[in-house]
Amino acid sequence: MWHYFDLKRPKKLGLSIADQRQRWLREFLKAFLVVFFVYFSMYLIRNNLSAAQPLLVKDGISTTALGWIGYGFSLAYGIGKTVLGYVVDGKNTKRFMSFLLILAALMTLIIGVALLMNNAPVGLILVLWSLNGVFQSPGGSASLSTISRWTTTTSRGRYIGI
Repeated sequence: MWHYFDLKRPKKLGLSIADQRQRWLREFLKAFLVVFFVYFSMYLIRNNLSAAQPLLVKDGISTTALGWIGYGFSLAYGIGKTVLGYVVDGKNTKRFMSFLLILAALMTLIIGVALLMNNAPVGLILVLWSLNGVFQSPGGSASLSTISRWTTTTSRGRYIGI
């Protein structure tokens, strides 16, 4: 399965410069939109706990427990950003980001199901939300890596800014 994430270099097609530029734009837009929507989705998933905190407090989870859950996410996110940032670099980052987004969404769904059951253990939510942080952590570095592969150094800042 690890080969699924390998970066494959396309073979030379022998196209004219005009055809290369037109094809580059089409392929770049595909890669850019994947990066944009996946990172956007990761950001939405990342903010789920913050949005749900008032309801969770009403359901009986203490603010201290929510603080520990947030701390676990932040710690896992920071460590994962460093470690997985190195793992993702040099791989097919579009596939990696999509795979990690699916895992992050799965963790969020499992947390939702656990909270639907009465008295979900806070430790379980802490572990699942921390795993969510690990899965989301390489999103930024993978996005930058993808944009960097598709753009020149003079135009890279413009696309990363967008």
